[in-house]
Amino acid sequence: MRFAGALSTLLLGASLTTSVLAAPTQIETQLERRAQNLEKDIQASAETWKYFAGKCGGSSKRSLDKRASIDVAMGEANSMDFPIGLSTGGLKPCIGVVITGAKKDGGLFRVLGHFIASEFSKQSQWDKFLSAYNKIPNIDKDTTTGYMSVPDHTKKSSFYGNGENKDAIKLSKEMEDEFKKRVDELVDGNPKMFPRDVDSASTMEVNDKNEVFVNGQKIS
Repeated sequence: MRFAGALSTLLLGASLTTSVLAAPTQIETQLERRAQNLEKDIQASAETWKYFAGKCGGSSKRSLDKRASIDVAMGEANSMDFPIGLSTGGLKPCIGVVITGAKKDGGLFRVLGHFIASEFSKQSQWDKFLSAYNKIPNIDKDTTTGYMSVPDHTKKSSFYGNGENKDAIKLSKEMEDEFKKRVDELVDGNPKMFPRDVDSASTMEVNDKNEVFVNGQKIS
């Protein structure tokens, strides 16, 4: 009887432990969502990817003093938590992302990423951005704001064939949606969206005061 009682207790304990451990698998955490692969989440034909790649880049005029900011190249990301701004240019079908905020000690920080429309490097670009974000210590998430400079696929343009290039419009929408989801997980509230002309190269900049500009226009 003692053996039977001990065995019953052991089995009950194992059952409870299993149920406690199994419960979290039913919940999709932010980390799990962040780990999803952008190569799978954003799909387009090879021809559409080539079309986007051929349109990336171009010269664009900076509005900030280059001595006061560090340039972020296409496909790259950087972060700062001391008084230096960040800037990037050549944004056409690409997406620019800025996150600003304060650390728990009160110091300001900023992150900027330039995401090119690439068939095979979307996830690696996001990993670079996330790495730059994670380099900032003791972020006070309640102070964070996200900004996205995106191609305006709702207006007629030569890039979108005046509304006739449905594949290009669809890809731009998917990229915007997927990156917005990921930025949303890092900031307090939804990121602020700034649709801009896709036919001319645009700039995105954030200065040492965390003021954000697109083509010299303040959007923060």
